[in-house]
Amino acid sequence: MEAAASLFLALYYHWEHSQIASKKPTKGRHQPTFLAAKKSAGAPSGLAGMAQANPTPIRVAVAVSSKSPHWTTAWEHPDEIIQMATKYLREKDIIKTDDSTPFFLAKERYATRIMLVFDLFHESYDSESAHVAEQNKLSVSMVSLSTEIVLVNTTRYIQDEVNESIRLLHDLHGFGSRPPFTVDHAHGNIPTYPNPRWCRYLGAENK
Repeated sequence: MEAAASLFLALYYHWEHSQIASKKPTKGRHQPTFLAAKKSAGAPSGLAGMAQANPTPIRVAVAVSSKSPHWTTAWEHPDEIIQMATKYLREKDIIKTDDSTPFFLAKERYATRIMLVFDLFHESYDSESAHVAEQNKLSVSMVSLSTEIVLVNTTRYIQDEVNESIRLLHDLHGFGSRPPFTVDHAHGNIPTYPNPRWCRYLGAENK
C-alpha cells in the first residue's frame, strides 16, 4: 500500500516554524497535514526533559538541510551524522555518559530535508512490540544541521510526532522488520508498504 502521508511531514512543517534553542522563533502559517500524533503523557516536554540523568532512554531526531555541507553524507553515510549529533548533545550536556551505542532507527528524505532518528540507552527496545504506542513514549532531543548545528527546542508536539512516526514505521514495515528503515520521497518517489501489521490485525478480526 502507499503511505497516506509522509511520516515526518507534520514534524517537518512544525520544525520549520518552531523556536530553535539558540535563535529567535521564525514566523509561519503552515498547518501540519500528517496523521495527528497520539499524545503520550509519558514524555517530558522541552530541553529540560532531556537534561536528566542517563541512562534514561532518549530518542534523537536530526534534521539535515539541503544547505548543509553534510547533505550527501546524511543519506549515504548516516552513521557519521549520528556520531556528530551524539557528540554535540554530549557537549550540550544532554547526554551524561558515553556508555551507549546509538541505535539507528530511520532515515527519511525530502527534496530539501533529511530526517534521521536514533535511540540512546534504549535497552528494552523490542522490534516485535515497537509498533505499540506504549513502547514509544521516549523523551526526544532534536538537532538541526544546516550551515551550522543547533539544538531545537523540543515541544510536546515535536516529541509526540517523532515517537508516533517511529511507531508507525514499525507498523508499516510489517512483522519481522527491523530498523533502520528507509523512506524516500525525493525525485517524485512514493514510498509503499506492501505488508503492514495493521492489515494482519484487520484480517484476523474479520475472520
